[in-house]
Amino acid sequence: MILRLKFIPRFVAVCLQDVRTHEADVFFRLNKLRQSDSLLMRCALAVSNVPVALFFACVLLVFTYLIMAFERAAFVAPLKLWANALWLVINTISTVGYGDVYPSTGLGRLAAAALSTIALLLVPISVSLVNRRLELSRGESRVLSMLDLAEARRQRTNAASRLVACFFRLIRANRRAAAAV
Repeated sequence: MILRLKFIPRFVAVCLQDVRTHEADVFFRLNKLRQSDSLLMRCALAVSNVPVALFFACVLLVFTYLIMAFERAAFVAPLKLWANALWLVINTISTVGYGDVYPSTGLGRLAAAALSTIALLLVPISVSLVNRRLELSRGESRVLSMLDLAEARRQRTNAASRLVACFFRLIRANRRAAAAV
């Protein structure tokens, strides 16, 4: 299981070859944008959560394998098993860190430290993308605010009608008391 990093730029270039056309270049110039790889990656991430999910899955698998491979050299290590290494990776990414399983070799600790650093970047990006997907559009927020205003108006009308009814009951009670005297 070797991750070949040299093929990733070629893959990205093939996926984004439509963006590097003359028409796209004119569009970028008209909008005073610089066409850079970071902009293209941000646009790809804004359109779909799939790249983040795939990156998250790759981080899980790669670091599980790395920690398991590095811990095989240890004489007594619970991280020789795939399930235990995956448990450590999930605990590290979720920042729970129970402490029941931990790497004992130097390379295993280095891999766990790199994993925690990547998790510090990966978790906020995932939360931000989910938040962006749940965010209301301008039209939807306007509709909700109008519905809230209508509900508030209805509640004020009901409260006013109850107040008027109580006032007339009080007047009727005062008249009965005055008639009884």
